[in-house]
Amino acid sequence: MSNYITRDKVISKAAHDMICEMYRRAQPSVDFDMYLECFKQGILDPDKCPIHNWHYLPMKVQVQIVEDYLKAYGASDQFKKWAEFLLDNFKNGGHRTVYKDIFNTGEKVRTGEETEKLPELIGDENAEKVYKLIEDYLGFYRTNMDEHSIRGAIMECPTSNPEEVIKKWGPELKIDDSVYMGYDDRNFDYTYKDYIDGACTGEDYLWELEEQDCCCCCEEEEDNEENTEEV
Repeated sequence: MSNYITRDKVISKAAHDMICEMYRRAQPSVDFDMYLECFKQGILDPDKCPIHNWHYLPMKVQVQIVEDYLKAYGASDQFKKWAEFLLDNFKNGGHRTVYKDIFNTGEKVRTGEETEKLPELIGDENAEKVYKLIEDYLGFYRTNMDEHSIRGAIMECPTSNPEEVIKKWGPELKIDDSVYMGYDDRNFDYTYKDYIDGACTGEDYLWELEEQDCCCCCEEEEDNEENTEEV
């Protein structure tokens, strides 16, 4: 049974794909799965290498990506929205669309009319009981678990602080916010070495990490070696 697809697996994959999309659109752009493979093989230490501070993505783009994935997977919680809509209409009345015949011609014209407030239909005391029951449901039932799973994945997303990224890569990296003016075109396949000398593959990127000693765990090992020699 473990090989069968489940809703939890679909949502989990959606959350992962969302993070991959963020890193692909980030500056510098990178394949997030490459990082996961580096962690798996021991090339990088996830406890010592804060990769989220190595890549920049504006908060507005992060928010839009999250909303796009929630919408695409139907994961946005609608229960609270509609419950609050009902409460408001019950308490204050609402509007509904009606179609009326035009002088018995068979033609219909669309118009609107107000709906009754709940106390007008069942009395104040009974209406208060209904209000309380709906409000209890709002406080008791959790209906947003899929949305929570996807939103929770942003803990791994790139930083929205460009200074952190420039501190990592140096002044050679030029952050350009203007590219996000039309970020829906999804043309963000440039990487760190693209800014310096052209196209970059995953191997080039790892080489750049090693050359610059940008893995903080490598730096720590060097410090330990120096301290040993001094002793």
